[in-house]
Amino acid sequence: MNELMKSKGCKPRKGVVLRCICGKDFYKRQSSVRKSNYCSTACKSLEKKGRVNLECKICKSTYSTYKSHVKHRGSSYCSMLCMGKGRTKFYCGSNGPSWKGGISKVNRRLRASKRFKDWRVSVFTRDDYTCQMCGVRGGYLEPDHIKPFAYFPEDRFDIDNGRTLCRPCHMTTDTWGQKARNTYEAVS
Repeated sequence: MNELMKSKGCKPRKGVVLRCICGKDFYKRQSSVRKSNYCSTACKSLEKKGRVNLECKICKSTYSTYKSHVKHRGSSYCSMLCMGKGRTKFYCGSNGPSWKGGISKVNRRLRASKRFKDWRVSVFTRDDYTCQMCGVRGGYLEPDHIKPFAYFPEDRFDIDNGRTLCRPCHMTTDTWGQKARNTYEAVS
């Protein structure tokens, strides 16, 4: 006697044991044998017309999708997670359709560099995370270049050229925003 046919209570089981398309044996009540002969909805969906099995580009697992998805959407990923990884891998940098040869502004690249981030932390640490004008400790602080970043490239990463300021105090300095441009371009 099959293990699946053993009773789980006092009444004997009257159904049948079927074999799914995946090769797994499962018990089915006699009344529902004609409706669906699959062990799970996943196996049932594999058997539906118009579906194909594909291999994910990222994790190499097999998944099932509709033929129309492959034709119109170019479905190549088993999940949204794999799709995100795939798009990052295949469409970033020089592989991206919007790539223009690495023309990011120098200012943006420098301010996103590790060297700038280390300089920023060094200035905050030296000043004990305290605004050097009003004395407020903590909160939203900004590192200020005493000699402007754009006009003194040799002093950009010099710790002595930096000071910790809160936003209101930073806005009052002569190196904030357009004030620096007006001051230092007039001198040049």
